[in-house]
Amino acid sequence: MQLRERIPLKIKCMKTKVSSDNKEVYGQGSFITFNDNKNIISITRNNETVSFELIFVKDSSGKLEVKITPKGTKQDFILELTLLNFEHPLGSGFTEPVPIAKFDNGDAIYLNLWIKKLATTSPLREIIYTIYVEEKEDGE
Repeated sequence: MQLRERIPLKIKCMKTKVSSDNKEVYGQGSFITFNDNKNIISITRNNETVSFELIFVKDSSGKLEVKITPKGTKQDFILELTLLNFEHPLGSGFTEPVPIAKFDNGDAIYLNLWIKKLATTSPLREIIYTIYVEEKEDGE
């Protein structure tokens, strides 16, 4: 096997842009919860903050349901997402991005979640999320 000489790269700034169906991925990631409430995802854009508070509830129906309740102020906007029966170990989530809010300039915010229950006797869950922004088209 022959080794190649290392050539130093001088890359000052590299930006990756990801989009799907004209919606740009603004943020994405995953984390593991250790309680059923106060799990918060926040994004800030042009001094506007939108937070998503995820609250997990289980009932005997087993039916998946999402209830969205707006809270907070215009500058510190909070959407409480009550997620009913998101208990499956292989995961459950949204089949498409859900329109959540709009920034003052009219750009729409979408959220997509996939949630895996990691233990049957504890609130451990893996949350995989993607936040999309769809820019307002001229003339709207």
